Amino acid sequence: MSGRPEWDFAGSIQAVVQRSRHVTRVHFHETIGSTNAAALELAKAGAPHGTLVIAEQQTAGRGRMGRRWESPPGVGLWFSWVLRPPLPLASGFLVTVAGALSVVDAVARLAGRVAHVRWPNDVLVGERKLAGILAEATGQGEQLEAIVLGMGVNVNQSGADFPAGLDGLATSLFLESGHAFDRSLVLAAIIESFEFSYGVVTGRAVAVGADGALVVEVEGGTRRSFHAGDVRQLREAP
Repeated sequence: MSGRPEWDFAGSIQAVVQRSRHVTRVHFHETIGSTNAAALELAKAGAPHGTLVIAEQQTAGRGRMGRRWESPPGVGLWFSWVLRPPLPLASGFLVTVAGALSVVDAVARLAGRVAHVRWPNDVLVGERKLAGILAEATGQGEQLEAIVLGMGVNVNQSGADFPAGLDGLATSLFLESGHAFDRSLVLAAIIESFEFSYGVVTGRAVAVGADGALVVEVEGGTRRSFHAGDVRQLREAP
């Protein structure tokens, strides 16, 4: 048995978009070859920053080095995001790092589990893979024009949903928590975490987590954990 609740996934995504500063338009597909391939074509054609390509199913999902990524319908998040950050081409890897850490943060908030990044682009719980990140960039010379940030996140798969070769190597939020998730809420949590990493956050440092993360209390009293970034101390005026 898998965690497959019947939600209006496509409809729920619209609410996510309305709350996001970095999702400007959405291309939703029931079935697609690869969201990354589609997003790259859109980026080369001039798609604006924040264009999101998301699918219920990928038939040719891919990871690093051309590896196949299993993307069955109804149980996971398969999406690619066109971003145009003001970065040199050599710094594009920072977007991959931010994407991976956004999944780690979302897993902690939604499932209460500690996930970690296996460099450069896998998110694991224990030794089992929960998510994969694939970033592909376009640029001229040393300047980054666009980066497509692709994510595959296992959300509601049961053990039987994974191919035999992945037995014991893959996991999902359902397997880790014992209950199913509204995938649009998982998407919202990842996007929210990414936007914290992507921009500037002002708050009060209150602790250092067991994993070395800086815990910052932001507006409204919410506490966020940051694993990487530049810190500038702001002093109150006398």
